[in-house]
Amino acid sequence: MADFVRVKQDDDRGAMLSPALHAAANALCERLRSAGAGSFMATEAQHAALATSFGRPLPQWLSALLQNYSLCGAELFWQAYPPEDDFDGRSYIILADPGNMAAESTELTPGRDILPLGFVCIAADGDGIGDPYFIPLEKEDPPVYQVHHDNTPAEHQIGPHPGRLVAHHLSDFLNMLMPTASTG
Repeated sequence: MADFVRVKQDDDRGAMLSPALHAAANALCERLRSAGAGSFMATEAQHAALATSFGRPLPQWLSALLQNYSLCGAELFWQAYPPEDDFDGRSYIILADPGNMAAESTELTPGRDILPLGFVCIAADGDGIGDPYFIPLEKEDPPVYQVHHDNTPAEHQIGPHPGRLVAHHLSDFLNMLMPTASTG
């Protein structure tokens, strides 16, 4: 298993992360620190409540991201579209903390419709449109989709909801994100 990095947890259980995901999470944490942006790590109690709300244990890699990297609640943007004269092309998001992950994935549409398919919310749409970001839990460093709550035509269908592929890997998505505090 030379392709994984061991991340020490408080109880020394350890969790395995791919080098790409580990590097992307570390780099985003550094960008957040440099910008003076606020974010936090999930507590053990928040982690346990999230697993309970999903009705199953979280994958080790997701547990490690939530509990070992200060990413929860970070307000970020990414270059979603080419800039135009009257639009900078940026989309704004808030990385979900365990409480928001649970609510978006179990109580709200589209999350409650696609949780049975193995998709969980990782970020809220900060643009006010209401189309959150989801990942499938089946493998580490999964693709990231923005899933529409309505029937807007899109390139992908995730259960009953259209969506768009934002990044082929979660690590790629984390590498695209910039803190909103850095925009001045």
